[in-house]
Amino acid sequence: MTVCEQKLVFEKRYGERLTRAQEERIRDGDRGHARFLRQAFVVNPDVRSSESKPWCFIATELWGEHAAETCALRALRDAILRRYVLGRAFTRVYYRISPAVAAYLARHPRVRRLAKAALTPVVAAAEYALRKAR
Repeated sequence: MTVCEQKLVFEKRYGERLTRAQEERIRDGDRGHARFLRQAFVVNPDVRSSESKPWCFIATELWGEHAAETCALRALRDAILRRYVLGRAFTRVYYRISPAVAAYLARHPRVRRLAKAALTPVVAAAEYALRKAR
């Protein structure tokens, strides 16, 4: 078997290149793992994971994972709440109860609409607080 020396140097310097199909399979696997972990939290909020929890269960259920509202609430958590003891305590309580709340919202469209209307001012307040914090 012959080996191209330039290819070896390139791979050593920049890492082995993945094909588009390989990258897509890796992304699909990562998404599947994240979906499984979120479902595990719904079933058992005491699940421990070494991975960070980048999701906001309720906001993701109401607006979607990459929606501006969800991103604003994540930013509030990361930039403001995590800095304070009460913010961290709130976040821990949120992660204990929110998976069940999100699952309930997924099954009840009327309650989902009410929750969305109730949380819209919270999102606006989060965006305001983030602008002030900068």
